[in-house]
Amino acid sequence: MKKRFLSILLCICMILTLVPTIALAEEPFVPTEAELDAAEEYQKAFDKDKTWENLGNAALNYNYAKEYVKGLEEGDAKTAAQGRLDTLTRYYESTFQMPGSSAYVEVKFQKQGPWTNPFADVSKDTWYYDAVQYVHEHGLMAGTGANTFSPNLATTRGMIVTILYHLEGSPDINSEIFGYPFQDVDRDAWYATAVYWARKNGIVAGYSDTLFGPNDAITREQMATILYHYAQYKGYDTTARANLSKYTDAAQISPWAMDAIRWAIAVGLISGTSSTTLAPKGRATRAQAAMLMTLFCQRIAK
Repeated sequence: MKKRFLSILLCICMILTLVPTIALAEEPFVPTEAELDAAEEYQKAFDKDKTWENLGNAALNYNYAKEYVKGLEEGDAKTAAQGRLDTLTRYYESTFQMPGSSAYVEVKFQKQGPWTNPFADVSKDTWYYDAVQYVHEHGLMAGTGANTFSPNLATTRGMIVTILYHLEGSPDINSEIFGYPFQDVDRDAWYATAVYWARKNGIVAGYSDTLFGPNDAITREQMATILYHYAQYKGYDTTARANLSKYTDAAQISPWAMDAIRWAIAVGLISGTSSTTLAPKGRATRAQAAMLMTLFCQRIAK
């Protein structure tokens, strides 16, 4: 009887030993947007500490990021993700190439030559050419495709906040994120951390406590207000005010945007759409955003 009991007990132990093995069967690897975030973070880590470990992590996550973008369906999400990937691609192609097998790699950094325009839709005779060059060279804006910038595409609220987040150096605030208050900002969205950072620092507010509208086209008055708040956050002088009496549509400016619009005009960040109109509710294109960010960096954040 005792032997039989021991035999049964042994069988039970063997079964229990097998259960975790079955339960922990590895799921197929499916790259997510987190891989794109990781690729950018490891690139920064490698820039600071050029170790083999950081080099390997950077290249590995970059490959994961490429797989993630490849698997996206065509649409705004893929366009945005592709823009981020294009920026990373330019970095990796100009910095290093990982070998296919174990090898000793000596990484040499050289000063980059003159900017080469990768965008077929940005010709040198356009008013925004220099601005596109500036924001692209400084990592503030990427293309919407491998060779397109889409200068006439509307800038979204999520885009402008992400540009400022990049200008700030893309600070790591993962340990400070305790929940995303806006219901329409998915925590895995490419702009999520930027929106959280901007809200946390008083740079943006939503339409309400729960709605931000990240994919909404940004208006001229909204963009001026966000830059105004960012300038205040940085401690820049925001006391200048312009006289708006010559603008016939000045009454259309929202009360919450009035100080920001007057400041932005006074310091030369924005001008009227004509000698007598401001179009505060008009949409801002990517070309206009590039120009605004260039002027801000050169005149305010210098």
